[in-house]
Amino acid sequence: MYNRHLPIYIIILCKIAFVYHRFTSSAARQLNG
Repeated sequence: MYNRHLPIYIIILCKIAFVYHRFTSSAARQLNG
């Protein structure tokens, strides 16, 4: 049962990491720029 939902959690974590990376990158650009 957990194995069936595992890919969903991986996709969610990837999306969160992607958004977090974009947010930190844009914030760093604003601080440096």
